[in-house]
Order: sequence, then C-alpha cells, then structure tokens
Amino acid sequence: MLENAGGGDGAWRDGWRNDFQETLNAKDLEALGAERLADLVVEVSTGNAVVKRRTRLELASLQSPDQVAGEIRKRLTTIARGGRRDHARGAAAIRIN
Repeated sequence: MLENAGGGDGAWRDGWRNDFQETLNAKDLEALGAERLADLVVEVSTGNAVVKRRTRLELASLQSPDQVAGEIRKRLTTIARGGRRDHARGAAAIRIN
C-alpha cells in the first residue's frame, strides 16, 4: 500500500519513502484515488458526528440546493431541540439542589 501512496519516484529507506510528506495536501490525496479516499472518509466519519454531518452536506450539494437546505434544516432542528433539553436538565438540577 505504501508503494501507491507516495506517487513519486522517491527511494525507500527503512520501509518509508524519502519523499513522503507528513503534511496533508490535495495533490498527495488525489494520488490515493477516489475509492481509497471514500474508504477513509467512511472510516473517519464512523463515530465522528461532525465529519459525518459535513460529508452528508457535501453529498447533498451534489444533488441540489434543496437537499443542502434540508440538511441545514435538520441540523438547526437538532440544535434547537438540544438547547431545550439542556435547559430542562439544568432547571431540574437546580430544583434538586
């Protein structure tokens, strides 16, 4: 897998390419190809709500502005509900104490 990841002609030393860059950049990520990047996005988004929401928003943007608006509407509804729940929990905690 490392052979395909670098995309350059760098020499190998101790199992790593000499031209390997630690900083992520678009050019190096493009070399991975769409399938591998898709696998990475799914892996990273599992258990990470922020990445999952962002990915859904990007996918919605490929469909239509209405899809994007729907995703934003869902997020705003979730935030609004969450705020009320936190407020209710806080009020209950105050009453108990």
